[in-house]
Amino acid sequence: MTSIDASTMSRLVTRMVRQGLVTRTPLQDLQPRGLVALSAKGRREVREPDPIAKKLEVTAVERLPPRDLAVVKRALAAHVCQPTNGRASRAE
Repeated sequence: MTSIDASTMSRLVTRMVRQGLVTRTPLQDLQPRGLVALSAKGRREVREPDPIAKKLEVTAVERLPPRDLAVVKRALAAHVCQPTNGRASRAE
């Protein structure tokens, strides 16, 4: 889970539904909650890198030697993939 409260999460999901990024399906067992899933548009957004983000990524790593870049990638992967025990992950 995240440290976002329920009303904030609800507003975020509602905005994403309006943007066509996710679908929301009410489920009898999860009232008043429901199932939220990526829409086709949302899946495309996740698959296709943002051009600005891609340019920033290239700029950030273009001068790193391959060995150092490998270390950075391993460190980021370890940080991102760690479970957070119900707390939001944040950089130290």
